[in-house]
Amino acid sequence: MYKPKGIIIQMKRKKLKHPKLVAGIISTVSVIFLSAAVLLTINDGILTTMASLISGVSDDVSQSPVTSNPESDVSDIPDVSDLPDESEVTEPEQPVEQDIVFARPDQMKGVWLKAGTDYFINGSESGEEVKAQIDAAIAKIAEWSFNSIIIPVHLNGRPLYISDSMENRVSIKNTDGTEFDAPAYLLKCARERGMFTYGVIDLRVNAKDGNDPSTADGAAMLRKMAAEAAARYSFDGWMLENPGYAAGNGGSFSEYMKTMPGIGFDRFLRESITVAATDIIQTIKNVNINLYVGLLAEGVWAHATSEPKGSKTSAVYESLTDGYADTREWVVQGLFDFVMVKNLYSTTNTAAPFGQVLEWWSGLCKENNTPLYISHDSSKVCGTEAGWGSPDQLSQQIIACKNIPEWQGSVFTSFTALKQDSLGSTGALIKAFGGELNEQYISRRLVFNTPAKTTFTTYESKINIRGSADPNFPLTMNGKKVSLSEHGFFSLDFNLSLGLNTYTFSHKGLTVTYRITHKVVVLKSIQPASNMSLDGGTTIGISAEAYKGSNVYAKLGNVTIKMKPVSRQTDESEGKKESDYVDYAGEYTLPAGIINKTQTMGSVAVFGSYKGMNESKTGGSITVKPLPIPNPDDDKPIITGDDSPIDPGIGDKVLKSGEIIAVTKNYAETFNGNTTDDWSRPNNAYLPKGTTDVVVKKVVGSNSYYLLGCGRRIYQSNVTTFIKSGKITANKMSDASVSVNTKATNVTLDSTWHVPYNLKLLPQKYRNETTQSYDITSLTATYVDIIFSYTTDIKGTPNVSSSPLFTSAEWIKGSDNTYTLRLHLRNKGAFYGYSVGWDKSRITFSFKNPTAIASGNKPLTGKRIVIDPGHGGASIGAVSGTVHEKTLTLKYALLLRDKLVSKGATVVMTRTGDTLPDNALSPPSMYARTNFARNNYTDLFISIHMNSATSSSARGYTIHYFNEYSFILADQIDEYAKVAYNKSGGASNRSQTVHWDPFNVTRLHDSPAVLLECGFMSNNKDMEMLISSTYQDNLTTELANAFVAYFNSISTIAGKTAVTESPTSTTTTTATVSTTTIVPAGFLALSRYRKKRRSR
Repeated sequence: MYKPKGIIIQMKRKKLKHPKLVAGIISTVSVIFLSAAVLLTINDGILTTMASLISGVSDDVSQSPVTSNPESDVSDIPDVSDLPDESEVTEPEQPVEQDIVFARPDQMKGVWLKAGTDYFINGSESGEEVKAQIDAAIAKIAEWSFNSIIIPVHLNGRPLYISDSMENRVSIKNTDGTEFDAPAYLLKCARERGMFTYGVIDLRVNAKDGNDPSTADGAAMLRKMAAEAAARYSFDGWMLENPGYAAGNGGSFSEYMKTMPGIGFDRFLRESITVAATDIIQTIKNVNINLYVGLLAEGVWAHATSEPKGSKTSAVYESLTDGYADTREWVVQGLFDFVMVKNLYSTTNTAAPFGQVLEWWSGLCKENNTPLYISHDSSKVCGTEAGWGSPDQLSQQIIACKNIPEWQGSVFTSFTALKQDSLGSTGALIKAFGGELNEQYISRRLVFNTPAKTTFTTYESKINIRGSADPNFPLTMNGKKVSLSEHGFFSLDFNLSLGLNTYTFSHKGLTVTYRITHKVVVLKSIQPASNMSLDGGTTIGISAEAYKGSNVYAKLGNVTIKMKPVSRQTDESEGKKESDYVDYAGEYTLPAGIINKTQTMGSVAVFGSYKGMNESKTGGSITVKPLPIPNPDDDKPIITGDDSPIDPGIGDKVLKSGEIIAVTKNYAETFNGNTTDDWSRPNNAYLPKGTTDVVVKKVVGSNSYYLLGCGRRIYQSNVTTFIKSGKITANKMSDASVSVNTKATNVTLDSTWHVPYNLKLLPQKYRNETTQSYDITSLTATYVDIIFSYTTDIKGTPNVSSSPLFTSAEWIKGSDNTYTLRLHLRNKGAFYGYSVGWDKSRITFSFKNPTAIASGNKPLTGKRIVIDPGHGGASIGAVSGTVHEKTLTLKYALLLRDKLVSKGATVVMTRTGDTLPDNALSPPSMYARTNFARNNYTDLFISIHMNSATSSSARGYTIHYFNEYSFILADQIDEYAKVAYNKSGGASNRSQTVHWDPFNVTRLHDSPAVLLECGFMSNNKDMEMLISSTYQDNLTTELANAFVAYFNSISTIAGKTAVTESPTSTTTTTATVSTTTIVPAGFLALSRYRKKRRSR
C-alpha cells in the first residue's frame, strides 16, 4: 500500500453532506410544483434530478480508502454500467455516520501534466513514446521535490480515458495495436514516487459544444462523464473545472419555460448549475466517499461593483454574473472538500491583481474553514503580458501565498514552462517554496546606490559602483557575471581610463548602462568663490581642491599667498573617501578699515601646476568695509533678561576694550586663535551660555568666526553683540565652595563677571597636534587645569578633600592676566567628564565622580547610558541595496538597550523609531542628540553607525572618540567588539580600530562619548554580516559586556573612594523596565511644571 507523505484527515461524515443546500433545493422543488400545477407541463428533467438528491442514493459506500493497492489493474475498476440508474428513485435512507479519510500533502507542491502540451504533444505518438514522455516528466517533477500531480482526463473536450460509451474520445495506440491508458500510467508512476494525484473533470459548460446543465440530457451526461472517470481511476481526489457558462451565452430558455417560468431565468441558470454540481459530487462520492473533491474555481466570483461581497477587481470573467456559477455560495454551504483557485494574474495586473484575488478567497475560506490551494499560470513566465516579464513573478506569488494562513499549497499550470526554467524562474520558485529566500533584505530588482547618475564626468581616476540585485538570478556587467553576496549585494571598483568608460549591467531583463567620462584637471575648485565684503583686519582663508602633488599658490592684488596641503576633517555622515585631489590652504589678513571708505582688494586668483599642466581659477572679489562714524550712544547693552550676561566693564582696572559679545548657545565651541581652520580640538573648552569677551577681529575661513581677547576663536553664529563698544576689566574669583554627592563633585566660584576660561587635562601627550592627530595611547593626566582669562585676583581655595575624584586644589598665577585653578586627581587618568554653567555671578563645574559597580546580576544598577542610533527620518545614512543605515543603527541600538536594561542600567534612547532627533532644535542640529546627555549625570554616551567607503575593499569595525577621557571607554569597547566581529566571521583590514575623530556626537564633555562604526556597508562581506542576526546579537552582547568591564575598571582604579550607587540614584526610571526616551535638558523644567499642574 503506497503512503505518500501528507495529512490524513479523519472525521465522522453523514451520507447527506450538505443539509443547508438540500433545504434550499426542497424550497426550490416546492416552487417547481406550484409552477407545474399552473402550467401542467412538468417534465422529468430537473425534478427527477432533485428528487434523486432529496431522497439520497443508496449506493454502497463501504469501499476501501483512496490509498488502496497501487498495483491493482485498471481492469479491476467496476463497470460504469453497474452503477444504479439515476432515474431509479429509491426510498429515503436514514443518514449513516461514516469515517472519512482524505489523502493530501502537508503543503501541496504540484504541477499539471496535460496531454497535448506536456505529453502526447504531437497527437500522433505511440503508446511507448507517450510512456517515455511521462517517465521523463515524472522524474523531473521528483527532482523538484514536488509532491502532487494534477491530471486532466480530457483533451480539448475529448475523454482521455477508455470508454465505450463516450464518442470522439482520444485513443493512444501501442505499436502492437492495443490501447495505452495515459491517465492510468500517470497514476501508477506517481504512486511509485510517493506523489499525490488529483484528476480534473472539465465539465465544459462554457463550451459551445458542451453539455448544458439546464437540460435533463445535459445534466445526465455530466453525471455520466464524472461517474466513468471516477470509477476508472483511483486518484486521491478530483476537481471540477468550468462549471459555469461562457459570458453572455448559455442555458436553455425553453427548458426554463417548461419547468420554472416564475423564478426568473438568471435564477433558473444558477440553480441548474448548482444542482448539476451537487449531483456530480454525489456521483464521485458514491464511487468512494474518501475521495478529496474540490472546486477548480475561476479567480473572480464577482466584482465589488457587481456584488457588495465581491472582490476589488474589474474587467475579467465573473463566475456569478457571467457564468451563473455561484462558487461563493458553494463554499459557504460546504459543497466541496477544498477549493483550488485559478489565480492566473500577475501581482501587478491592474484589473485583477494576484494579491487581491488571493486576499478575497483566503477571507472566504477562513470564514468557512475550507482548505485553499492556488493554481498559478506558469506558462506566462518571462512573457510579454504585464507583470510577467520578470522571472521572479511566480516566486513573488508563492511568497505572497505563504503570508496567508488559509493557503495550503500551490500547483502550476504548465510543466513544460517550468522545465524550461526561463532566466532561472523555476529555481527561484523552488527556493521560495523552501523558504530559502530572505525577503527582509533582498532587492527584487536591480538597484544602484552609487553613483546616483548613470551619465556624468569625473576627475577621479577610480570609481565604485555599488548596489544590489536579486541573488536568485544572474547579474552581468559588460557580458561577464558579477559576483553577488548571499543577499544580492555587489560593490565593484574600477580604474577609469581617460575619456569615456562604459559599464552595462543586465539583470532579469533590465539593462542599465553607466557612461562615465574621466578627465584630469589641476584645479577642481577654489574658495572663496563668491564676492565678499569684510571688516578690516579680518583673516581670510583661501583654499583650493587640486590634484595631489601639485604646486599651488594664490594672489590677491599684488600679494602672493603661499598654499600648502592640509588634511580634511570629515563628519560621520560622509564616510571614508579616497580621492586623487587634496585640499590646499593659505591665509591673508586684510588691512585695517578706514572710516567711511570702502577698499577694493581685487579678486582671489589661484594658480596650480602639475607635470607640465598649468591652470588658474579666479574666485570672488574681496572688499574691506568702511568703518562707521562713531556714535557716543552705542555703548548701552542691547540684551536684557534674567539670563543676561554681566557687564565686564564693572571692575576697576581696564584690560581691553571694543565690541563685547555674549555666548547665546548652551555650549559654544572654541578654536585656536592663530589659524583660520575649522579643526575641533579636545583642549579647547566649550564656553557656557552667558560667557562674555571682547572681539579682536573677524576671521573668515571655512566658516565665519570672531577672534576673542582670550586668544581663541568662536563661531559668529553662536554669539551676539552685548555691548557695541565696551570695556573688559580685571576679574576676581572668590567664595569657593565644594559639594559632593554620589554622582559628582561640584566646585562653585564667584566671579565679578562671566569671564572666558579654558579647561585642560595635563600632562597629556598627543600623537601630533599640529597635523590634527590627537590620538592617544593612554590617559596620562594627573590634574585638571581651569585657566580663567582677565583674572588678576583670587580669594579662597576650594576644599576638595572629601571628593572621590580630587585630592587637593591650588591657585597658580599665570601670565597675561590669568589665574589657573589646578585640581589634582586622586588617580592618574581617572577623569570622566564635567558639566558647567553660570548662575548670576557664580560658575559651577560639576565633575563626574568614579562610581563603584554593583554586585550580582545587575552590575549596571545606577548607571545612566545614552544610546544614539545614527541618522533617522529623512537622514537615511549609507545605503546598500534596499537597506538604509538608519534602519540597521536602530536595530542594533534596540538590541543593546535590552541587554543593558537586563544588567540594571537606565537607558536613554535618542530615538526609538524612524525619526530624526536633530529636528528637536531650530534649525535642526546634531547637537540635539548630545543634549540627551548634558547636565544630567549621564555615565556614558554611544552613537551607533554603519561605515561606508568609496572603495569596496574596506572592512571592519572602528571606534571613534574625541575627549581624552573617552579613550579608555573606546579602548575597552575595541577589546570586546573584536571578539564579536571575529566570532561572526569577520576579517577586518583596519590597521587601527580606535580613532580620534571630531565627530559632532563625540564632542560631548559631560561624559565619555564614543561613536561605533559596526562595519562597512560598501563591502559585500561586511554587509552580509551587518544584516545577520548572529553578528547583531554577538556585537550587542559584547558591547554590554564592554560597558560592565569599563565601569568595573573605574571601580578598580578608584578603589575605596569609588561611590556606591543605589538603584534609586538614577535620574530616569520607569515602572516596568529602566529605559525611556528623555527630552533634552532644556525641556525638563516645562515637563515638571506640567506635572505640578496635573497634580492640582
